[in-house]
Amino acid sequence: MNSRTTVPWYASIGTRLLATVTLLIAAVVGAVLWQWASSARKLIREEARQEGESVAQTLALALVPFVVDENWNQARIVTDLLVQRNADLVYVIITDRRVDRIPLAFPADQEDRFVPDVMPLAVTRAAMKEGEPRFAETFLLHDLDAGGREAVRGERIMEVAQDLRFTTERFGVVRVGISLRRADQTLAATIDRALVGVAVSLVAVLIAAYFMSRSITRPVIELAALMQRVGDGELDNEAEVHGNHEVAHLSQAFNEMLAGLRQKRVLEKFVPTGARKEIARDKSGKVELGGHRVRAAILFSDLRGFTAMSERLEPQEVVALLNEYLDKMTRAISGRGGDINEYIGDAVLAVFRCDEENGALAAVHAAWDMQEALRQLKKETKSSEVKKLNMGIGIHVGDIVEGNIGSRDRVKFGVVGDTVNLAARIQDRSRDGKHTCIFVSDDVVQELGDAFGTESLGDFAFKGKTKGVVVHEITKRIDASGFSIRPPPSFTPG
Repeated sequence: MNSRTTVPWYASIGTRLLATVTLLIAAVVGAVLWQWASSARKLIREEARQEGESVAQTLALALVPFVVDENWNQARIVTDLLVQRNADLVYVIITDRRVDRIPLAFPADQEDRFVPDVMPLAVTRAAMKEGEPRFAETFLLHDLDAGGREAVRGERIMEVAQDLRFTTERFGVVRVGISLRRADQTLAATIDRALVGVAVSLVAVLIAAYFMSRSITRPVIELAALMQRVGDGELDNEAEVHGNHEVAHLSQAFNEMLAGLRQKRVLEKFVPTGARKEIARDKSGKVELGGHRVRAAILFSDLRGFTAMSERLEPQEVVALLNEYLDKMTRAISGRGGDINEYIGDAVLAVFRCDEENGALAAVHAAWDMQEALRQLKKETKSSEVKKLNMGIGIHVGDIVEGNIGSRDRVKFGVVGDTVNLAARIQDRSRDGKHTCIFVSDDVVQELGDAFGTESLGDFAFKGKTKGVVVHEITKRIDASGFSIRPPPSFTPG
């Protein structure tokens, strides 16, 4: 009987539908709110700009006769009156006709300077140019406190610079700074109120979307329950069909499927079992067999004495020991870019591809690491049986065929070829090793460079080979710099 699978709440259709609606609404509202806030900010900046231009022009017209006569006391009185009437006015700076000295300023600490220090120098340079009113959104470089008003460092300012002209001659420049603090605070408060309204609206929409999603998913849940019963062999129930929407069409199709299953159950009484299996074989698609040729180093390893030891241990102990051993061997092989193709009891078949890197060198490094891992395992264990274990390794490099191997009933991804067979036979001879029990072919040695020391064992006659094969034993590792290889595509152990 099939066990029913419970769908987590976060993976249900209703939750996904609700999340989709929520994200869609949030995205739309967020985009609209951002566009509105951006437009409002531009409008506020434009109003501040117009206000600053009006103040600068008014002040320029009022100060012209006093500036021409250099009557700075009277000019200061006019300036103070204008400052008192405009609460957002942060500073007023008036330069003389040579635009190199400030004879009049508010606050007064800017007077008699050559360059004011309340705004960036680039703003001052732009303001000193002659022509139409110059505008710049800038910030204060330090706090200002004068005339009962305060402005803090970093506060955003809209500056307007206006030439002081009498007829066509320029007698100086008027610069006024309008604070944007109050405007920004108003905008922020408006945005906060808008966000509250959006949040309330979003909650209402979520509630509506929740009930809407329930009305959509309830028939689907009921249909899933019916499918579960069908999986348990109950074919007598039918789904209720209401309306003309997609779920109703699905329910109708489900009922038609049930009718077909009932007919199949009746027909099974007349169709032979062999015919039914033949028909059912294609329901998951046809298996495509085949492979391709690549160059790779093949590593075979075998644990000496494991079979005899397993007869003296409990099955649970054998499995636990084998798992621990294979875990260490797999780590050593994977660490050098190799891929486990197959476990054969305690034996391991690994592949090191040579498509871009030196697979033979990687395989020998892995073999050395495997022997070190086995020595560490024997050192850490308390079992006298484990301490008796030894491992032989055989490595050969050449062309192999990899691909889907088997029949149409059973397939595995494997490797075959003369290279694989020779590596296995070299491993069989490694039991006679005197140093590391890592035996390699002469083809492998040709690709090792100076990384390992080897000892030639002479020609060996192997089944299927008309000529002898020169075999070497690895005696020492000279270069243990940690050779790495790009991990190849994963093989599926058979």
